[in-house]
Amino acid sequence: MKQDAQAARTLLRKGSFSGLRDTVKALGEFATDAGMPTEKAQQLVNNFLMSLQVLDNTLISSLRSKVPVPDIADKQLEKTIQDLDSLLATVPPQQVEQAQQLLDEVKAFFADPPQNDKDVQALKQLIPA
Repeated sequence: MKQDAQAARTLLRKGSFSGLRDTVKALGEFATDAGMPTEKAQQLVNNFLMSLQVLDNTLISSLRSKVPVPDIADKQLEKTIQDLDSLLATVPPQQVEQAQQLLDEVKAFFADPPQNDKDVQALKQLIPA
């Protein structure tokens, strides 16, 4: 991150992280659906989004000023990760297990592509409707 601020900013917007902000908002809604008070879930979401924004602002400021990324960016990244961990902790364990099982099956699916439609149907059964 500190070696290439532009690459770090790009990663926050493309590829695996392209839908990060929407996913975090969905996690907040999921937490509310699971019984967490709306205000608390929204605060968890806001904490993460604010931490991410502070980090992003540090990176863009560095780029615009054409100076190295300051050391404070490391602490900002740690806070962003902590805030995301706090939000992820609201997901019930059974849902985490189900997601992990689905992820494992998807990885296996692509590691050894199916030879027939039966394999595809088996994978689809793991995805909740």
